[in-house]
Amino acid sequence: MALIVELREEFLQGRADIDALDQELALERRDMILGAFWEGRELNSGEIERRKQIASTRAELAEALEALALTTIQELDDAEELSRLLAGIRDINNMLKDDLEYLVAIEKHAEKAAKVLEVLAQLIGKVAEVVV
Repeated sequence: MALIVELREEFLQGRADIDALDQELALERRDMILGAFWEGRELNSGEIERRKQIASTRAELAEALEALALTTIQELDDAEELSRLLAGIRDINNMLKDDLEYLVAIEKHAEKAAKVLEVLAQLIGKVAEVVV
C-alpha cells in the first residue's frame, strides 16, 4: 500500500500537469481572440471551431481533475499509513478518556474534602468563640 506522502505527491503532480494543459489552452484561446481583435476582424470558422475544441478539452480537463481527486481520496482511504494513524488516534482517545475519568474522581474527592474543611472551619470558629 502507498504512503500518504506518496499519494499526495502523485496527486500534486497530476494536478500540476492538468493545470499546465489548461493554462496552455487558455492562452491559446486568448491569443486567438486578441489576434482577431487587433486585426479588426471577427473570428473565422477555423478559429471558432478551435475555440469550441478548446472549451471541450478544458471541460474534460476539469473532469479529469475531479476523477484524480476522487481516486486519490479512495487511495488515501486504503492507505496503510492512514490505518496506523487512526489506530494511534483511537489509542490516544482511550488514554484521554481514562485520564478524564481519573480527574472526575479526583474532583469528587476534592469536593468532599472541601466540605469537610468547611465544617472543620465552622467548628474551629465556634470553639474560638467559646474559648475567648
